[in-house]
Amino acid sequence: MKQSLLFLTFLVLPFYINAQIVVVEKKNKIELVGGIQPIKRHKVELTRFEKTYCLNYIDTKHKSNYEYKSFCFDDLEGSFDDFYGTILNGFDELPEDPVKISFPNCNVEFKFSSSLGTSYVEFFHYFNGNVGTSVQISRGKWEKLFGMDRI
Repeated sequence: MKQSLLFLTFLVLPFYINAQIVVVEKKNKIELVGGIQPIKRHKVELTRFEKTYCLNYIDTKHKSNYEYKSFCFDDLEGSFDDFYGTILNGFDELPEDPVKISFPNCNVEFKFSSSLGTSYVEFFHYFNGNVGTSVQISRGKWEKLFGMDRI
């Protein structure tokens, strides 16, 4: 009796396990708008899911490990183009004070500088009492990050 019960258990078990796996079809996927890696270990990417854009970066403060951070915003009433244009204006004007932009869950300061005739931006991401710092990004890399180099 025990042998037949054990036999039935091993016979039914594979069907039970296979019934738990269901393949889910993705209708919407995350799209990579653009990405840069100005220095080997510091990567910055802009991704899009439907109307939400996320700027993902590796924090430069942490030298021994890779700490990924990001901030997101919805493209409502042209906010994607406004954000892109604001940073491009900063490259042209090189303001002394950082440009401060408020996003839904954080604040970000964009500090502009120039060295040897090339303009750079570096951003400081303030969230939950923490600060994340990006690598310096040139205008050409910023355009590539936003996918504008393909136009």
